[in-house]
Amino acid sequence: LLDSLPLVLDEILCFVESDDSQIDLAKICRAVNQNRRPARENFDVRELVRESQVLRESIFLYLHEHVAQFARRDRGDMTIYRRAGIAIDHAVRETITAFVEDHTAQLRHLSRTDSLTGLFNHRTFYEHLSEELKRAKRYQSPLSIVLIDLDNFKSVNDTNGHQFGDHLLVKCAQWLQGELRETDFICRYGGDEFGVILPQTTRKEAGVMMARV
Repeated sequence: LLDSLPLVLDEILCFVESDDSQIDLAKICRAVNQNRRPARENFDVRELVRESQVLRESIFLYLHEHVAQFARRDRGDMTIYRRAGIAIDHAVRETITAFVEDHTAQLRHLSRTDSLTGLFNHRTFYEHLSEELKRAKRYQSPLSIVLIDLDNFKSVNDTNGHQFGDHLLVKCAQWLQGELRETDFICRYGGDEFGVILPQTTRKEAGVMMARV
């Protein structure tokens, strides 16, 4: 954590030495954001906040030790000590906010996808199906739904092991994505089943497509 300290202090010292009334908040944010990989990977907000508090305390300890230098006022009639503190607090707040927003987006994505194949999951299938049904009804357009089941998949797991079975499911998912259209919606419906929504597709056209698949 304290490896971040010199980077933040460099920005503050550059500001002091140049007697500028602006601290580059973007640079301080980048400095505060250093060495956060473990907290990000585990999404431990408490740890992130604790790290930020330790960083803030370390910076203010440094400022306090050099109080004579930082106590003088800048052009805006504000002490450098206070201006630096405002900038640091702003940077830490932005860092935590961005971190939480980023992880929230990741959680939203994970809740909609299957962790093994990367396809959309059962829940998202029905959400998308609801929207497609409304659209088909509104425009009186055809819509087809297909459920694909892998034959004898249990025997594959029993014979070759679940790791091989998982590998097979991933390959099937990739193959389906390559064979179907970009407008088709593919999901892992569950187990060894895949669900496909085919917009603008009649039953006959869907039959031809699935026969080819």
